[in-house]
Amino acid sequence: MNHVYDEKHRIEILNASLSKTIKSIKRKMAQTQQQSDMKGDQEKVAQILNSQLTVALDQRGKTEDQLLSLENKISGLENQLSYANKKIQGKNQVLSSLLANQLNIERNLASYQEELTRKAKVKEKIIDRIKSAFGGNGSRTSLDRKNGDITFNFDRVYFDFGSYNLKTEMKDDLEEFISRYAKAVMGDKNLSNTIKEIEIIGSASPTYKGRFVNMILSDEKTIKKAMSLNLDLSYKRAKNIFDHLFNNPEVNFEHKDEMYPLLKVSGEGFHRGSLPKGETYESLGETSDFCFKFDCTKYQVVKISFKLK
Repeated sequence: MNHVYDEKHRIEILNASLSKTIKSIKRKMAQTQQQSDMKGDQEKVAQILNSQLTVALDQRGKTEDQLLSLENKISGLENQLSYANKKIQGKNQVLSSLLANQLNIERNLASYQEELTRKAKVKEKIIDRIKSAFGGNGSRTSLDRKNGDITFNFDRVYFDFGSYNLKTEMKDDLEEFISRYAKAVMGDKNLSNTIKEIEIIGSASPTYKGRFVNMILSDEKTIKKAMSLNLDLSYKRAKNIFDHLFNNPEVNFEHKDEMYPLLKVSGEGFHRGSLPKGETYESLGETSDFCFKFDCTKYQVVKISFKLK
């Protein structure tokens, strides 16, 4: 663009110079015509001046054509420049919008990270309270420090095979267990107000019709039936635990009413425990004496978990 402007300026100067030359030639021609006493020389001078005038006019015509061409070129370049500027302006607007969105995302991410940090601290405090509440309860409870789930083992008194009915001893143990748990998670208002949900989860031993359910060797039909039956059984066990603790007016403990609207009941079927130590699916096969060889009571447990808002 600058090169075109420079070329135009050069030609304009040339055109102005040619115009001066033409004026000078015309002036000399006028003067020559007035000098009648030198007729022969006058004609020669006139011829020379006419020739110079013709050349100058021709050159000026060419420069004017060049100027017109350059002006058209400049007009075209200015249109292109205007279009390019509009595109740049549009891209700048898009870039500004993207930068604004990025800033908003970064702010949201920072806020989200702060919230995660806050929740982690709250969760850690609740887990510490649960640990403190069950610290002296021996091997009957196990606490998952990562997510706060606590598992309660009924020990020698557990569900009859295939049953979801609570025994008297189980009821007594559950009442003591839930009393401790309620104080741990609901005893501090600043912490309990952050809890969204408390879930009672039932489980069942990995057996079906008296045989071990081998997730590798058992046929698909048996596995599906076993999973369906045990999911239903574990849910009913959890539901019976819930009904006894929260729908039984004879059972009372601190924070019961506060916990009630937060409660959820579910069953996980086979308890998510590992195989007996030193055993594999291949070594176990589909044994019919699994519960005699191994302690099935560890699979018949109740687990309680909490989630934050």
